[in-house]
Amino acid sequence: MDPPMEVVAALARDAMRAAEREIPAYSHPRSPRAFTQRQLFALLAVRRFLDTDFRTVASLAARSPELREALGLERSPHYSTLWYAERRLLAGGAHEALMREVLERARGPAARRPGPPDGADPAAAGAQVPLRLECPVYGPGIPGGPMEPPVRARPTFVGDFVPPLPGPRGPDVS
Repeated sequence: MDPPMEVVAALARDAMRAAEREIPAYSHPRSPRAFTQRQLFALLAVRRFLDTDFRTVASLAARSPELREALGLERSPHYSTLWYAERRLLAGGAHEALMREVLERARGPAARRPGPPDGADPAAAGAQVPLRLECPVYGPGIPGGPMEPPVRARPTFVGDFVPPLPGPRGPDVS
């Protein structure tokens, strides 16, 4: 069940206020002035909150005057604009902490997971321990690392060796 549009608009307003503290309005002095980075950040927060894709958020903004009003948008951005904005704003964890802060406030205290006390063993405190991934084909992998296939010898086929054609132009067909 989707949350009411009032909740989504409130989240967008909160994300805009949080973004005003840390994110400049535009990424470059000569950037297009269609949308600010703060507005795009707020739409990305809505996307993560609703756990949906870029197209859905773009169409939600297009059909919801309440959401556009909360963000000060005259029109809805194209979904690719949101994709590029996510690459730019959240690449390398640039504003990931800000995004987590906004989403924790929106989801409330029930969504916050208490961590282990300082110096405590995470496994003893009930924290999630990384699972050892196992691939059915290649066997166990290294936690957090790539699973590499076993080295196999190249199969040999009868057709591997192709004899060179006789003469400079191939076989004589006369």
